[in-house]
Amino acid sequence: MMLLATLISLAATAQTSPSAPVPAESLPLTLSAPPTATPKATNSTAEDLLLIPEDAKLFKESMLWQHTVSLRTGAGYDDNVLLSPGAPQGSAFATAGLDGSFSRLPLDGWGVDLVVSGDDVRYLQDVPTGGTDFWLADLTLKRFLGDNWVAGVETSENYLDEVDYVDALTGPEFLDIQGDILNIKPFVRRNLGTNWWSELDFPAAREVLAAPLDNVWKYGPQLQLGFSDDRQQALTLSYQVQWFDHDDWPALSADGLAIGTRTLSLIEQRIDLDWRQYWDDASHWSTDTKLAYVRDEDNGGDFFNFDEYSASERLRYRSKNWEWAATVRGGYLDYPVQRTGIISGPTLDEVLLHATIHGERRLTGWLKVYAEYNYARVLSNLSDIRYAANTVTLGLIWEF
Repeated sequence: MMLLATLISLAATAQTSPSAPVPAESLPLTLSAPPTATPKATNSTAEDLLLIPEDAKLFKESMLWQHTVSLRTGAGYDDNVLLSPGAPQGSAFATAGLDGSFSRLPLDGWGVDLVVSGDDVRYLQDVPTGGTDFWLADLTLKRFLGDNWVAGVETSENYLDEVDYVDALTGPEFLDIQGDILNIKPFVRRNLGTNWWSELDFPAAREVLAAPLDNVWKYGPQLQLGFSDDRQQALTLSYQVQWFDHDDWPALSADGLAIGTRTLSLIEQRIDLDWRQYWDDASHWSTDTKLAYVRDEDNGGDFFNFDEYSASERLRYRSKNWEWAATVRGGYLDYPVQRTGIISGPTLDEVLLHATIHGERRLTGWLKVYAEYNYARVLSNLSDIRYAANTVTLGLIWEF
């Protein structure tokens, strides 16, 4: 690690020389990590930098790569496995998971990021579901173009098998979701100087889900504008328009009846604001504030239309041996047409609440113990979807 740090320091010195000027605004801005020393991008080759003149191939192929891998295992208890409104069933469970991150430093203008993550939960008592799975692989390839431009593409595959709260054909339900979600997102980013940047994304996704859910195509552009101040604070505002095209679900009238042979399509508009702040020079304390507004409109009788307002706040503390985080999230959904009794009754509304407390303590250089508590609740004027659930987990994390 000391050798790698020395190489990066030499690279930064070489980049500031008259033969390879790189302005500070060409640095990539990161919203998801605490302040770290990030090397500047350059279009020079390893031979031009004269970092290891006796073996430039080693520098280009080996020394550019970094990785972290962790495995975790644990046990806990979930008091409402199926998210039931009236007859909750609880169970003890065992869980195992992994997180892997592999990245290539963009010292020659090319950057690669690969993230692999997943969790498997097995219930130990007699409940209708054996467990849940959530696995994700995400690969990003990016190219630094000149002083201020970055272009790239992000691809991902997400496999899930879990009970969750979704909009089904007849309205909101708790269903066992099984299937794959495939994503691709070409993007181009412009560093504007004075810590400002903008990014235009062109995401598309394919959801392949088991019945009673439907397969869906999702696509639509996203525009982001961001600001970062010496990596102590980061602010991002984004706007996205997305189209959802279902394979088989029919478009519905305001009363929830199929409209001929027309298949369901929706258009979604979304606005997100994210403000992340580090409150001390050592970056021990941070907060992350998120606000969002979502509006969905369907191509039928507006049965699936809704407006969603949501907010979340996370307080985090990190030191050499300790990490604590507390997160609270809340959302309000208003369905202006869909009714609690389909034809009669008031229009549907929901309040979604979630809170998490997570703590970690490092025991050795490679071993940590963690504990987590999750609380989830839905309040609604439709009694069939009101529920509350509590989950506690205790386990170990091995880092490599």
